[in-house]
Amino acid sequence: MSQQFHTFLADIEELVKDVTSLNGDELAQAKFKLNARIATAKSATEKGAGNMMQRARHTAVATNSFVHKQPWKAVGTGAALAFLLGRAFTKR
Repeated sequence: MSQQFHTFLADIEELVKDVTSLNGDELAQAKFKLNARIATAKSATEKGAGNMMQRARHTAVATNSFVHKQPWKAVGTGAALAFLLGRAFTKR
């Protein structure tokens, strides 16, 4: 997705650079190309967001299962993390 985003930005930069010298037909072609790139970028972004949501749901299910199977380990882990974060913020 990152490569597609960089390509999209490069296309926009090229279009902005060339827009002053384009005539009517070339401008219409550039508009068509830009709209196609926007559609591709939007699709890639939506796909990436869907994958991220799926991973977040999987992580939430795994965490819930762990907490129900081993509640005292979860409590201990949470307390240890809270202690470490507290120490890290008070040293500043």
